[in-house]
Amino acid sequence: MSITTLHQELSDPRQFAKRVKISRGSTAFGTMCLVLGGLLALWNLRSTLRTLDNDLSTIGSPLFWRVFWSTNGEGQAVSYWLYLVVYGPVVLVTLGLLVLGYALISRQAAQRKLYDAFRRRGYVAIGTPIGLSVRADRKSPPRPVQILTHPSLSVQANADLAQAIQRQVVQAGPQVTEWEKAARRAGVVGGLVPLSQIFPGTPQGPMLGTGTELSDGAVVIDSAKPGGKPTSYLLR
Repeated sequence: MSITTLHQELSDPRQFAKRVKISRGSTAFGTMCLVLGGLLALWNLRSTLRTLDNDLSTIGSPLFWRVFWSTNGEGQAVSYWLYLVVYGPVVLVTLGLLVLGYALISRQAAQRKLYDAFRRRGYVAIGTPIGLSVRADRKSPPRPVQILTHPSLSVQANADLAQAIQRQVVQAGPQVTEWEKAARRAGVVGGLVPLSQIFPGTPQGPMLGTGTELSDGAVVIDSAKPGGKPTSYLLR
């Protein structure tokens, strides 16, 4: 999909909300609460059925619910583990639903705020691999470094710049390692770095990022503060 087509599509706030990924930690936390609550509820169900000799006909009966909600262990002694298994799902599921509800409401507000920022100081960019790769740490897989198109350059100029950098990398030899180290130190893993910072003499504006997902397009929002780093958001 071309830059022009993507920009026209994302100019619609509804399409923007559908296509632009916004990571929310509260969503992950709420989902985790629901999963843990569900696992504890299944454990309690299994324990209840074992107590009732796996008699499935008792499910839904007063006896079933009396055992299901019981927190007494052997000898009718109160068990803290049973307290967790019995009432943990109630607390966790309730908390998970509340957090996910908050995440939904706050996500909508965040999307409106991000769309306004996109209209004021953002643009759509598509990444092209340049032949460099970096790792976040020794155990993580290498991530390809990509150059992002910039609206200050024409479509052809962006393509020519990417090809020029690719040729430079192919011919660089040992210098490639130095560029990769410089890009990693500058924060290219998980962020954007000005192309001119790694390749002096190149045009101001184009940025470097990492990840194959950038080839499908991203929204780049320039910082509202002078000298601040722009932020990128991947597209679904």
